Amino acid sequence: MSAQDRPPSVGELVVRNGKKAGTRVPLSLPVTVVGRSSVCDVKVSAAGVADFHCLVTVTPAGPVLRSWKPEQTHLN
Repeated sequence: MSAQDRPPSVGELVVRNGKKAGTRVPLSLPVTVVGRSSVCDVKVSAAGVADFHCLVTVTPAGPVLRSWKPEQTHLN
């Protein structure tokens, strides 16, 4: 899906550290998959990030983060 075909953003992920600190990733898909895998929507290569780390689901109440392994995912 091209950027012009995506619905408007309902929020964003902001990179907090590393080479891409300050980068903003709009959340415009119903589900955004985050992880190390090349098939993820948002790729994160930091140590401790799983191939499929978490996903952000856009709900009527706003974005919700869900972890594949809650005991290994920390939010800040």
